[in-house]
Amino acid sequence: MDTHVTSRSHQESTRGELDAPGKDQLSEDSSSVTEMRPPESTIPVLRTESELKIQSNGFNGSKESGGIPDDSGDNGLAEDKTDARGFGPFGTTSTGVNLVLTGEHDEYYNMTHARRGRALIFNHKVFDAYLNMSLRNGTDEDRDRLKEMFHKLGFDVEVHENAAYKDLMQRLEDVADENHFDASCLVVCFLSHGERGLLYSRDKSFRTEELWERFTATNCPSLAGKPKMFFIQACQGDKLDGGVKLQKISTLETDSGPPKYSLAAYADFLLAYSAVPGFFSWRNTTNGSWFVQALHHVMMQKDMAVVDVVSVMTEVSRIVATQFESNCPGSPHMHGKKQVPYISMTLTRKIVFPPPQVVRTPV
Repeated sequence: MDTHVTSRSHQESTRGELDAPGKDQLSEDSSSVTEMRPPESTIPVLRTESELKIQSNGFNGSKESGGIPDDSGDNGLAEDKTDARGFGPFGTTSTGVNLVLTGEHDEYYNMTHARRGRALIFNHKVFDAYLNMSLRNGTDEDRDRLKEMFHKLGFDVEVHENAAYKDLMQRLEDVADENHFDASCLVVCFLSHGERGLLYSRDKSFRTEELWERFTATNCPSLAGKPKMFFIQACQGDKLDGGVKLQKISTLETDSGPPKYSLAAYADFLLAYSAVPGFFSWRNTTNGSWFVQALHHVMMQKDMAVVDVVSVMTEVSRIVATQFESNCPGSPHMHGKKQVPYISMTLTRKIVFPPPQVVRTPV
């Protein structure tokens, strides 16, 4: 499911739409879009009075001050969209022989191989007509941010536009079959529509697990013991997060744990979803998704040779949860909504990115 809403800064009005499978489209005078997740778990969003001022088009910051620019159009309007579908539990597997690439008690993954590794970006903007799915305006901005960010970190970046399911699965299969012996890790980014438990290629839906299940230690031994990071910008349900006002600093927790899995095969994964299961995920049609805006902002600002990825994702979650808010007064049920990313991981060590050993030509 995919919804979109246009938004502006807190002094301005905005318009929004909802474009999700099986849902009616919002009126033309609304302008934001959300991206959903499945309802199995609900993580409360923290929200202070000062945080209510910031709207879904991005930070109230400037390039000079280090904030994400508020790129509204000439009329001050921008659009956000959502991309939703759920994610299922880890499966079970038979044991296999895995390569030992770091010491048993090492705190950090070995990121000093000859190659950093591949970063695959699957960007879906248009879909086959029979799916009746909306154009994902703003996704090209996400693609460009991810491309810049991972190239800076030393990855061999490749972009696939509007891939059909067969081509998408074939590329994942080919990469899983490669020898990654001289690579430190793998990154896969997927930008599209989604619904509960599903993601969309250009021509059909598929299970979220199909993105990563080829890269378990048993299926891809040359990546065993190495981090495999998946960043998914897509709706994962049809719930809206209204936020919670806080007067004092406090912590809200949920006790629901991740599904059980076999550590031998399913260790060393990081699955970063743009929204909590069951909820919409928002994408600004001018600036790109809230999630990728925040991810790019933090990773480009931090010294990634020192700051580990889990710490980065914690900050990304805080930024999305507190500094973005939908602004579509023309559609009251979509107005003033919040979002928080959902990070699922089986990492066994910290991930940092020391300067790449090979200097690559900018893309």
